[in-house]
Amino acid sequence: GFFAKLVPVVVETFGEAYPELVKNQANIIEIVEEEEQSFSTMLDRGIKYFDEEVKVDDSTDSKVVAGDKAFYLYDTLGFPIDLTELMAEEAGMTVDADGFRAEMESQKQRSRDARSAAKGLAAGERLELIAEQTAWLA
Repeated sequence: GFFAKLVPVVVETFGEAYPELVKNQANIIEIVEEEEQSFSTMLDRGIKYFDEEVKVDDSTDSKVVAGDKAFYLYDTLGFPIDLTELMAEEAGMTVDADGFRAEMESQKQRSRDARSAAKGLAAGERLELIAEQTAWLA
């Protein structure tokens, strides 16, 4: 990929100051290639979903990408919201930003609730320790 081809240039430029670059050049190239492939796969999936599920949503003639669909792209497929907005604009659409933010907040709350449940706490309950309970830690 493009960025992997830049690694030798970076190593040549900064290798004297950062000898670990020279030592690990092959590993760095491999990691960058894997990341580029992962990013490309994510883009392909996101574009396919956008084309099949968003742009060609026959259930409505709306020119708005629903917040839940934009959030699915972001949260499940790893598709950046700014790229969704750009693709929507190119398709003559807009993104329901309020709906996206609501989905994001809902996901954050589910995460907080799951974290609390894993700690044995009820939803919204916080674990608070007072000085006497933590004094033995010192």
